[in-house]
Amino acid sequence: MNQTMLCWPWELTYDGVSGQPVALHHVERGPVFEQREPMVVFFTGGLTRHNDQPQMFEIAGCRRYGYHTVLEGTSLDKGDSVSKFTLELVEEGWGISLCFRMELSWVALSVTFTNLAGTAERLQRFQWNVGMIDERLYSCCELLAPGYPPSMKEDYRPFRSLAEYREDDILTEGDPCPVGIIGVYHRDTRSANVSWVLDETFYYRIRSLRRSDCGQLQRITDVFCPADLEKGQSVTIGDMYYGNFTGSRLEIIREVSACYRRYWHQGKDVEKRRSYMAMEVTLGEKLNLSPFPDYAALEAAIPGIRKAGFNALQIMPWFPYPGYSVHDWKDVDTTYGSSEGLRHMIRTAHAHGMKVILDVVLHGPYEYDADVPSASLSPFLTEHPEWFSVTDRGGAAHSYTRSLDQANPELRQYLLEALRMYLEEYGADGFRFDAQLWNIMPNWEPQGDYLPYAGLLSGNTCADFLRQELIKDYPEVIFYCEGRGPVAGQAHDYRYSYDFWWVAWGALAPIVDSRGSFHVFSNYMNENSLSWPDFAQWYEEEMAAEPEGLTVVHHIDSHDLHEKERLIGGRFARELYGMEMHRVLFGIIAFLGDALMSYYGAQFGSEDFYHKVLGLRSDMAIFRRGKVSCTGLSADDGKTASILWEYEKQWGFYLGNLENRDKEAVLRWMKPKLPEGEYFRLKDVLGEGGSHVVSRRQLCDGMGFALPPCAAQLWIAETVGEEGRNR
Repeated sequence: MNQTMLCWPWELTYDGVSGQPVALHHVERGPVFEQREPMVVFFTGGLTRHNDQPQMFEIAGCRRYGYHTVLEGTSLDKGDSVSKFTLELVEEGWGISLCFRMELSWVALSVTFTNLAGTAERLQRFQWNVGMIDERLYSCCELLAPGYPPSMKEDYRPFRSLAEYREDDILTEGDPCPVGIIGVYHRDTRSANVSWVLDETFYYRIRSLRRSDCGQLQRITDVFCPADLEKGQSVTIGDMYYGNFTGSRLEIIREVSACYRRYWHQGKDVEKRRSYMAMEVTLGEKLNLSPFPDYAALEAAIPGIRKAGFNALQIMPWFPYPGYSVHDWKDVDTTYGSSEGLRHMIRTAHAHGMKVILDVVLHGPYEYDADVPSASLSPFLTEHPEWFSVTDRGGAAHSYTRSLDQANPELRQYLLEALRMYLEEYGADGFRFDAQLWNIMPNWEPQGDYLPYAGLLSGNTCADFLRQELIKDYPEVIFYCEGRGPVAGQAHDYRYSYDFWWVAWGALAPIVDSRGSFHVFSNYMNENSLSWPDFAQWYEEEMAAEPEGLTVVHHIDSHDLHEKERLIGGRFARELYGMEMHRVLFGIIAFLGDALMSYYGAQFGSEDFYHKVLGLRSDMAIFRRGKVSCTGLSADDGKTASILWEYEKQWGFYLGNLENRDKEAVLRWMKPKLPEGEYFRLKDVLGEGGSHVVSRRQLCDGMGFALPPCAAQLWIAETVGEEGRNR
């Protein structure tokens, strides 16, 4: 028999026998979840199948719990501001405590597992299941999942109804440390029931899928929490959040994201964050290419890179060895090719007004390299075996290299000393951490007073430690990560935009190279299937879910894209999309409003275009300090990109033709407030220099623009009087 606990404005229903939650309602707003399967299912024991990166996801012989729980008791603690309701469950030697914190806008759940058996037990993971919506409502509901990449199995239409998805298809699947927000938006009532997670310690693997066997859309979150627990020992995991909200999709995401506020860097200088425009360079030989065989060659290129408008260099480790593996961070000659060359190059870059960011690899060293004698491999392998993670089978853990345990305090101290050396002795300005969350695995033999699960997100917690120490003496040091989501915002200024590769570029523009594209970054099912309005909404929802102060570094060319295309020769976006479309896409990333980077060689053939775009970004106050919107203007053509900018009384917009054909596009102003003035002269400062006058009324009724194939235009508005409209 079901029992109900009422704690205004929340009503929690639970099974009086099993203790498992059944439903949560907001008294005024409506249902938040309805469970048709246990909310908490957990797994113990077992051994990993493989000794490689997915080891912790492939565990054989686990025992499953959660389907035979028994309710032992409940308690309600009515605190001064927040009430807590706890369900105490037991099942075969395990105690499970579900503590619901009833806040005004949402409910937060933490789960505690306690070993009640007489012997040590191994906890591996648990599943947090949420029944989001009944299948009867699929036709009027949409998925709300800001920042998640699309399915690669079909064309990308992110705002279709739930009824339009294939039966039992996975709608979303999260990467390491995603934003974590999953919900269902009801179009008619303009409301959403939403769940999300916020935890700095445990790794969450998130899916949402239609379940025909139980008639629901479900969120299934695997929470990895590996630990050996003695009798009486506990592990507490959380928080997991629930809420029901009203408003537009964007308004709801902003309300939910307020939960992450403690990770925001509010008040950070927007102009300073946007000013980061980096050129990524590889020294040595990679993919049989040697654009910079030594630092002298790079120094000779610095004036040209600066002239193009870039104000930072991102220096990769030396290729071919150590490449993207760890050698010894303090061994500069091996890691970056030449200590004196690096030192002199940084001085030259600074003399040209450029910052220098060092790419620091974190996951671990190779144990074998066919081109390197074993005596020349990382000294960490023999001198510091205690710095590496160990599997539950007793062997060394591996990603694609042997895996360093970044939770190890001695390792962290050594890395701190190395980074401090680069700042003090070489004059570096900051660091981009590569593969920071690649080693998502436990260390079953940790060297220190910490449990195996401390290794899961140790790339983030290590960065938190490093930043806290370095900013004491170097308050302007730059931290740049590959991860995203609220926890990544705690230590980092910038993040790498993998998600835009997966969502935007291959889906926005046609691929013209006859060799096709590598499937990691685009897919024939979604190639060129995304409209600009859908991208614009996806982008603004993702930005609303981002922690304030964590700036996206947009790019369409990088070492990753170039390298991943190695199966078909290694190439740039100008080869993949064609030179003209490459410029349109570069214009988009330049005017999306955040930082940007490129990979050396991508600019060849478009040097003047790069110079003009980056010059406009740097010189015009509207792009340094203004507000940007991808939905502020609406085009009557789905393959016309439009990005609106406003600053004080000035406004303008980027316009890009995402097709290789002539066309006419009509733009309409969508924001509630129109700019001041009756007439405006628009001038294209990027394209062919066109100019025409539009009226205030035309902003609403429509402004017509002729777009040549693959046109990239930047229109700046000037208010004119009655006499100026006829000039």
